[in-house]
Amino acid sequence: MRYNLKISLLLAAIMAIATGYPQQESRPGCLITPDEMRAYTDEVRMQTDALKQADKLHFYPVERLDADSISIEKFLDLNYLGWPLRNANYSDFPGWAIGNFVDLDYYSDGDEDYFEDSETEDYECGHRTYDGHQGIDIGIHPYHWKAQDDGAVEVVAAASGVIVDKREGYYDEYCVWGGAANSRGNSIVILLDDTSTATFYMHMKDGSLTSKVEGDYVQKGEYLGTVASSGNSTGPHLHFQINYLYEDDPDGDFTGYNQDAMVGACNDGSYFAAFEEQPPYDDPAVLTLETHSSSPELYEDNCDKDIGLYYDNSFTGFATVYFRSKFRDWVDGSSITHWIYYPSGLVKTFYTRTNPTDNRTFFAPDQAVGFSPFDESGTYRYTVEMDGETYSHYFAYNCIASQTLSGARSGHGGNMVSFSINSTQTISGSSANYIQYMADEYVQLNPGFEAAAGCRFVANLKGCNNSTAFAETADATRQVAPESIFSELQLYPNPSMGMVNLYWPDAGMEQAALRVLNQRGEIVYQSNISSSDGLMATVLDLQDLAKGVYMIQLTGDQQTIVRQLVLQ
Repeated sequence: MRYNLKISLLLAAIMAIATGYPQQESRPGCLITPDEMRAYTDEVRMQTDALKQADKLHFYPVERLDADSISIEKFLDLNYLGWPLRNANYSDFPGWAIGNFVDLDYYSDGDEDYFEDSETEDYECGHRTYDGHQGIDIGIHPYHWKAQDDGAVEVVAAASGVIVDKREGYYDEYCVWGGAANSRGNSIVILLDDTSTATFYMHMKDGSLTSKVEGDYVQKGEYLGTVASSGNSTGPHLHFQINYLYEDDPDGDFTGYNQDAMVGACNDGSYFAAFEEQPPYDDPAVLTLETHSSSPELYEDNCDKDIGLYYDNSFTGFATVYFRSKFRDWVDGSSITHWIYYPSGLVKTFYTRTNPTDNRTFFAPDQAVGFSPFDESGTYRYTVEMDGETYSHYFAYNCIASQTLSGARSGHGGNMVSFSINSTQTISGSSANYIQYMADEYVQLNPGFEAAAGCRFVANLKGCNNSTAFAETADATRQVAPESIFSELQLYPNPSMGMVNLYWPDAGMEQAALRVLNQRGEIVYQSNISSSDGLMATVLDLQDLAKGVYMIQLTGDQQTIVRQLVLQ
């Protein structure tokens, strides 16, 4: 036994070695010349006129705005912008990073060097842009081509208005400038409620655009499509652009005036659109924390689209776990320590990284760490702190089937199991408290459980097996809870085409509120169910819902039970 322990410790020491600084990706960009933009907006203007003639251009009733008499405050009341991107599914990590801002330096020598400092200026007087760029380029992360394929980042309307132009059907995997005949790709233009300001959303994924058409009204925050690389684009990103006085330009210039909604030292914001919550120029964040069963790969260049990632969150035996992190705007020269905690809360190991480059979307060198049967069983936490925020990723070693949790809970913590979690824990209302329950089959919050206002609490069905792409393989060896578990809530068939039987022979409650939630946590179906002699049974008609993974939540008599449902 002593001999094996020495081998285990030596293995852990050998494997806890970084692999060197990895290849870093370039920021995505697009090249839409002023002439192309003028032609594009001319087409949009004509389309807008056609919608008017057909009486299809209807806004919410607002005062017609006259730039000569209306106050800036009035414009901003209508044109405060939300952020045009959101993660498609719940995540602790932002799925995006700004690559390029609007170029406010209108001088150009006409050559093909678009990154000369003498010809570029962003809103903070820096050079995070390129010559002639009229919008904000926002890339997607941590793996841009995979994120595009997964539809991981959605484009949403930054403000309410009418769709006046919609283009789709274009190839969406360009990786170099000049590869596309249509520079904007799959795109949407919305004329806002002020009837004068237009927002442009370019380079989206073919087949992802909203079913709404030109002339339809969209609300602020409404889904428009997903991010991709259609048009003249070097990689998946959203080009978001604002033109104001779009119709009322006294010079008859159909493009109107290009607007930079970012306010800073070189842009005083004295125009007619601004973000409600403008991201800071340097906006540091952790883009991902991951664990892998083999050394994960990286894209070698812009056009490299296939990589092996080997995601895994559940390990056994003598295992080597590969830890990966990626950061946004980590350019202050600081060091960041990565901590790996045992289930008991003690530190297993740690390692420190720096960013010696000026790359704003930086993969830190991976770290390999050995595990052995001498390590604790249960849920481990992989965590870093950046810019005052704590980010954590959870994984399991010798995954536990089920857990019953009680008592007070605080800080950052998680429980990942292969079957079920029952809890009566209490989480106090502090922003420093963030607790996650992750179970493959169900999470049940029993009387006494409380997550007080002010804390963060998440329960999902992404346990040891469901949380990675290896779920199908891992599920074959999953531990099964006692047979009595199966007398509880059942859904069948599951997966389902839309008609779902809900059967609970021993519900233990007279009535329950049923809610169906999508992966963004939005309620997409709800009803009330009554029991008869303890039996709760009904048929759910969910045929109108899109294919995907949903949470079925039943709440009654001070307890909540959750099940996962797959619609196909």
